[in-house]
Amino acid sequence: MPIVYLPPEPPGRTGIGLPPRQPDHTTRITWTSANGRTTVLTDWADGWTLLDGARGLGMPEYDYYRQVSGVLDGDQVAGVRAAPREIFLPIKIHGQDRADILNRRRRLAADLDPMEVNGGGRGRLTVQEFDGTHRSITAHYESGAEGEMSRDTEGLLWVAFGLTFRAEQPFWELEPVEVVYRGPASDGRTWLPVPPLRVRRSTPIGPGMGVRVAGSVQTWPVWTLKGPIAPGARLANVSTGRWLEVTVGLGVGDEMVIDARPRRKSVWLNGERAYQHLKHPGSSLWPLPPGDNTVDVSASGLAEDSRLVLRYTPLTPTA
Repeated sequence: MPIVYLPPEPPGRTGIGLPPRQPDHTTRITWTSANGRTTVLTDWADGWTLLDGARGLGMPEYDYYRQVSGVLDGDQVAGVRAAPREIFLPIKIHGQDRADILNRRRRLAADLDPMEVNGGGRGRLTVQEFDGTHRSITAHYESGAEGEMSRDTEGLLWVAFGLTFRAEQPFWELEPVEVVYRGPASDGRTWLPVPPLRVRRSTPIGPGMGVRVAGSVQTWPVWTLKGPIAPGARLANVSTGRWLEVTVGLGVGDEMVIDARPRRKSVWLNGERAYQHLKHPGSSLWPLPPGDNTVDVSASGLAEDSRLVLRYTPLTPTA
């Protein structure tokens, strides 16, 4: 009787050998220290485990400012602001031997150090889902790694911490966006960015420039104007009615940076402070609301080398 022979298939192929690898649906949380070193706090194979009880990855807390009348019942909300965010991550660290666990604790202490004089400071927490999407937030370590010698928090080859981080800006950041608007091409050519510059799109400087802001929180842009541009360039957000106007002209090679971000608001011309070159009164360093925005730019004296660069980071209330 003939014998049927089937050659063996490599392990891992469907039907024979190991079962196919299942998709990984684990949320990945990393801490990048001020000096750029990254620790994956959810990498069990590398000795890091996120325990139950993490907090602060959802919406931020809000402060309400209320007005009370002496003759009317109830009150009225006069304003709302998002409070600084507190993030709590309970983790457990495993080591191969006692020396390994001690070295891991010492490295973690160095990476968490909030003091800039020691090379520490603010770091970044990043939450990445299995589909590759990720959101980050700038924070600094506050407490939790002081150490407590008890049977519930430390063993010969392991130690558990409840790490608390504080984010001054409470919203999570998506991928930064850069949009380049170009001056008119004298010969009808289409301007192309020079690598490695990555640009979402490039359109002419002028009225009706559409800006779609992802996320669900207003963001604050950084505008860069590169000459030549004549005095009187005006940027107006048609969607909100706010505007700013530059009273000085820019020659070839001149660069003006208008930074509207809170606590960083500034205007620079070739590295020198230049807030006085905005038209006052009236000019404001305005935000971009989420969704569709229409920006009108009125500028003269443009050439092929003229550029208007918009940079912003979309924000969202949850990780």
